[in-house]
Amino acid sequence: MNGRKVCDSHHVNEDVLYATYHAAVEAMIEDAGALLEVIQTETEVEMQPSNKLAMDEVEQQIIELQERVLDLHKQKRAMAISDAYYNAQVNDYSQQLAALEDRQRALQTAEARYATVRMWLADFQQHMQDGDATDDRDGSVMKTLVEAIIVWDDHIEVRFKCGATVEQKYVA
Repeated sequence: MNGRKVCDSHHVNEDVLYATYHAAVEAMIEDAGALLEVIQTETEVEMQPSNKLAMDEVEQQIIELQERVLDLHKQKRAMAISDAYYNAQVNDYSQQLAALEDRQRALQTAEARYATVRMWLADFQQHMQDGDATDDRDGSVMKTLVEAIIVWDDHIEVRFKCGATVEQKYVA
């Protein structure tokens, strides 16, 4: 209504966006085998082994802390330690346990993200095998694979949920 003074967006024909999106997905599919292998390998290297090791380590620390609390309780029942010492230690152990549980939750969240990436990769591979990776008649495949499409003056940027990004010049 107020022209370019208020809005500097540009017009891109829907048919051009559609053709450009398909060209971007085709480009992704052409390199998909190698790309998926790299993503899967990098994800496994980055998240799985270190995350599993860290989760095991935190779990072991929680077990050891629980054993110390149990030992502390036994010492108190045997009247081998003072109430003040017992209360101070219980407070310290509670803080340590809370910190370990926070760390455990964070690691579990990373594990969930890893599972999400694995699921996305499996979905993408299935769509490629079925030959419907570019079939967007109902939009479900696109919603499964694509995180965002950014429209620029001379190209679009398709950000896939796996972390890959494809930039595609407009196709007429």
